[in-house]
Amino acid sequence: FQGLTFDSKLERDRWVFLLDCQSRGLVTGLRRQSRYALRVEGHLICTIVPDFEYCTQDGQVIEDTKGVLAAEWNLKRKLFRAIYGQDIRVVRKPTE
Repeated sequence: FQGLTFDSKLERDRWVFLLDCQSRGLVTGLRRQSRYALRVEGHLICTIVPDFEYCTQDGQVIEDTKGVLAAEWNLKRKLFRAIYGQDIRVVRKPTE
C-alpha cells in the first residue's frame, strides 16, 4: 500500500484508518515500526517493534496488530511495560 509493506491485512487496514484519523486531526505524530531496546541492568535482552505510535488528546499510544498473541510477544510486552512504564495496545481482528 503506497509503497509500504505490511505483515498482514489487519496491519495495513489499521494504518489506513490511522492515516485518516491523522488527516482529521484526531491523532498526531503517526509513525510506523519504532524500535524499542529492552535492556535490563545495561544488558540488551531484545528489542520490540510495535506497529504504530501516535498521540491523542489523552497522550501517547503505542499499539500492535495481532492475529495470534504468542508467548514470546506477551513476554516482550510485559518487559516493555516494566521498562518504559507504558502498555502496548493490542488491536485484534474483529470477530464475525
